[in-house]
Amino acid sequence: MLGLLELQRQMCGTVRGQGASEPPGLYRPTHLPPGHPLSVYRNNHRISLAAALAVTFPTVTKLLGADAMQVVAGRFLMLHPPRQPCVAEYGNDFAGYLEGEALAGELPYLPDLARLDWALNRARTAADAMPYSAQDLAAESSDQLGDLQFVPHPSLTLLESKYALPQVYQAIHGSTLATTAREGKPCHLMIWRQLQDARFAAVGANVFASAQAIAAGGRLIDACKILQPSTLPDFMAHFLCSGAFVGNSDQLC
Repeated sequence: MLGLLELQRQMCGTVRGQGASEPPGLYRPTHLPPGHPLSVYRNNHRISLAAALAVTFPTVTKLLGADAMQVVAGRFLMLHPPRQPCVAEYGNDFAGYLEGEALAGELPYLPDLARLDWALNRARTAADAMPYSAQDLAAESSDQLGDLQFVPHPSLTLLESKYALPQVYQAIHGSTLATTAREGKPCHLMIWRQLQDARFAAVGANVFASAQAIAAGGRLIDACKILQPSTLPDFMAHFLCSGAFVGNSDQLC
């Protein structure tokens, strides 16, 4: 007699179509057509996960079309079954998987587009935290500003690409469907949750590098040294105090 863990493993492998042996003792109702007794569950498993990926990656789905996305999602889930209890968290490996898909040859920006979709999904579902605000900045002592440190808000993703992702994204979700994106127009994106909604903003390379430095635990003075003086006020107002960062826990106590 199978132990519970082994039975669960066999059931899981069979439903996922991974070639696992069929659990013994399955009931086979005589009034149903002959065939695999778990086929309905296998089919539902595949369809529901493909539908979940389509929701999580709406830009990729709109670009490829629903039918093509279902085919790609079916191949993906065979290699990368879910390992999280929440379906909304499924798809972390999808962008990397797309790099090996034949579609990436025709649409080389597709993996980065999937990374943008995933970052927006993460921004919507990430844990909440009290963001650093302009009021917090105004309350800081001027002689200690340079030593301030921050941590990224749980919703923040810093994404860079050699393709013009914002233009492609807007075209796909606009009236004209984009099918090409010129390489050589790199973009640097900050994606986070602001006012309870996911958003992204394209920033310059220096601002992006400063955001990376802060996210890695660097001091504010070190991050500011990367910036041009003319961009410093914009960085402080629109990014440091935009909700993308959280004050250091020692400073918030």
